[in-house]
Amino acid sequence: MPQNLKAPNFYEDLAEAVHDLVKFSPGGVTARRIAALTSIPYSTLMNGLSGTESNAGCKLPIESLEAIIAAAGGEKFIAEYFAVKAGGVFVELPSMVGDEGEARTVVMETMSELGALCRSFDHAQDKDSDGGKKVTDEELGMFEAQANKLMSKAKGAIVACQRVLERRKAGED
Repeated sequence: MPQNLKAPNFYEDLAEAVHDLVKFSPGGVTARRIAALTSIPYSTLMNGLSGTESNAGCKLPIESLEAIIAAAGGEKFIAEYFAVKAGGVFVELPSMVGDEGEARTVVMETMSELGALCRSFDHAQDKDSDGGKKVTDEELGMFEAQANKLMSKAKGAIVACQRVLERRKAGED
């Protein structure tokens, strides 16, 4: 994710998320190129995505939203945005795991990262520690973003294990 594109849980509404998606395209495409790829004049695109009151009359047709997201390379970002809004987590399934050793590695890495996040979160919540007193709402939002990312990774680890078990079962039949 580009440096200026925040984690999806930091966006209040879709217009704000799509505005940043166009400005900080995960695909590395400029806003002018996105406008050209979607056959929308650049000024219309940016004014339509702007949250300023003076641009309130500039509206983008809803039909153009999918093309804008695709041109920016933001399908995964928008899926994460809607998953967070629905109280869930976007799960990107892993590529096929080759063998049991690979599946074990995926699971162990995921569990290690989840453990580190849990320890860090416990420390941040402890109001008696120096860290807990100084944790801001924005930092707690970053914990949430990391937790969502790791939940997706955990689901991927489960899928990897299921694939290994399916292969075993198929070989035993």
